[in-house]
Amino acid sequence: ASSNVANVDVWKWKLGILLANDSKQVIVFSNKRDRKDYEQISNLAKRMGLEINGKEVFASKVPLPHYRPDLDDKRP
Repeated sequence: ASSNVANVDVWKWKLGILLANDSKQVIVFSNKRDRKDYEQISNLAKRMGLEINGKEVFASKVPLPHYRPDLDDKRP
């Protein structure tokens, strides 16, 4: 599979885990390849019933009108 398809497949898996995990609400897109494939990942997330924010590039199970850095996994 091409890099593009492989990356989208990885995000399909990541978003599935997000949906299955009751304690996790948000997943952050972390690299340039995710941004490159954003449109496809966004469509996938929307089909899975997730909110997607393109400005900060994250997917959430709950509607968040603005990015919340306190939910970012990489924030200390």
